[in-house]
Formats: sequence, structure tokens, C-alpha cells
Amino acid sequence: MPLPVSHAKVDHVDALTGRLAAVELEEEEEEEARNPRCFNPFAPYLELSSLRQTRQLLVKHGISEASFQNWKELLCGWLDFPVILLLNPSPFDVLGYEQMVQQSPTLGWLEKNLEVLKLKLHDVIVMDTFPMVTDILLESKRFAEDLSELVTDSFELTWTCLRYIQPQIVISCQCSSKARNEKWGSSGGLRAEELSSSEAGARQELVKMMNVDGHHMFVVQHNQMMEGVLKKLFTKVLEPFGRWKERRLAERKKTARAEVILVKESIRDGMKSLIKQMQLFNQIRRQEG
Repeated sequence: MPLPVSHAKVDHVDALTGRLAAVELEEEEEEEARNPRCFNPFAPYLELSSLRQTRQLLVKHGISEASFQNWKELLCGWLDFPVILLLNPSPFDVLGYEQMVQQSPTLGWLEKNLEVLKLKLHDVIVMDTFPMVTDILLESKRFAEDLSELVTDSFELTWTCLRYIQPQIVISCQCSSKARNEKWGSSGGLRAEELSSSEAGARQELVKMMNVDGHHMFVVQHNQMMEGVLKKLFTKVLEPFGRWKERRLAERKKTARAEVILVKESIRDGMKSLIKQMQLFNQIRRQEG
């Protein structure tokens, strides 16, 4: 049974400083092979029994294949980086991935601001509280008997993903409000409420701890409409990861250059050895002739 932490148990966002410092981003080949907290392509997770039912979810609720593929694409990212949590997909979720990102104001904003921090959208896992349920789909089910089932199934999918991915930090960009609760109902219950942020929490830069079936993670609160606050929060939380990625790429380029030089030297030495062998062969052949 999940054990969400009460809203009363919160700390200032400065509590993140220690947590961010504790995130180990140094790479060692042996450690990475033993405990691969590296880039997550997410596809392997879909082979797990609890996620195989995703296809059934599509058929049962009339969700498009494009929505499913976009959901998978957004779940790709570095496992040790903070996860960005939104409410639900944009109406453009039915388009191909690139078109969806271009047309979606939220994803476009994320892409632009992550770039400033030396990150790409593919570097960061982006999740929805209610994945694959656009406002259009929700409205079409407004008076349907399976509306509650649709929303519940969708939220349970997110909870399962959180359980497998086990993020250390979640930036919650969707607020709990009366209008939101009326729209989505009580699906997810206290768990969905705990994943939400609040305007007051966003202004005070509050952080809360949450338990996802034994895995503890920080939930950083933010109101999606408060752009200035979000930029500041993104810089504080995500910039260290952007610096790590930039440093990592520089080191890999340096290693690649060194490997190219080594290969060139090996080829040159190999050619010298081959020429000597050919000269020796010709010399022996002349002597025998």
C-alpha cells in the first residue's frame, strides 16, 4: 500500500542542494555495468507484465497509436536526472513526435528552456499524471460509463512507471485545484494529490518527500502558469545536470580523438610492418632466384 507523505511535511527548496550534491553522476564502466543508472530507452519496461497491459488500454479506451508512441518517447531520458511531471498530453498528442513537440506550447517551452541549460528534451524524462488522456478524449468520455475507469487506468500507468524508474527528484508542474479535481475526479486519490503542486507551494519553492511503494523521491512544486518561477526553479534544479552532460560530452570527444590518434598510429605501424614483410619476402625470392 503506498504511503504518501502529508503536505505538512515540506521543506524549502534549499533542501534540494544537498540532494543534488548526493546524486552521483560520475561514470565508471564497472559500476555502470553492475547498476546501469544511465540513459533509459524505456522500451524494455514494456516487456514487464504490469506494463504489457498498455496495449489493452489503447484498445479499451480508443487511444491512438501516435499517443502511445509519444508517451514512450517522452519517457526516454537519463534516470538520474530530475523527472518533469505534467498533467496530461496536449491535443497535438495524436501527431507524430516531432510535430507534437512543435505544436505543443508546453513541450516547446520545455525544449527551449532546457536548451539554455545545455540539455535536450530527450535528456529528461517527461511524464503526465494522466498519460494519453487528452482534453479532447476526456470530453468525449464525459458522460460515458467508463470515464472513471479511463482516468484510473491512466494514473495507475504513471504510478507503475514511477515505481520502475524510481526518480530521485520530480518537478511537479501541475497544480491541485477545485477546477482540476472536478475535471479529473478522485482518480488516483491521495497519491495523485501528493504528486500535485499548489500555487502557495510554488511561490514558496516548497519540496515534499513522497513514497512510491518503498522508493522515496522529492517532489518540487511549481505552478505551470508562473513562468518566471519555473525558469528560476529549472535553473536551480536542472543546470547542474546540464553542466554534467556538457562535461561528459567533452570528455567523450577527447577520448574519441585520442582513440582516432591511436587507430591512426596502429594503422601506420601496421603499414610499416607490412612493408618490411614485403621487402623481406622480395629479398628472399631474389636470393632463391
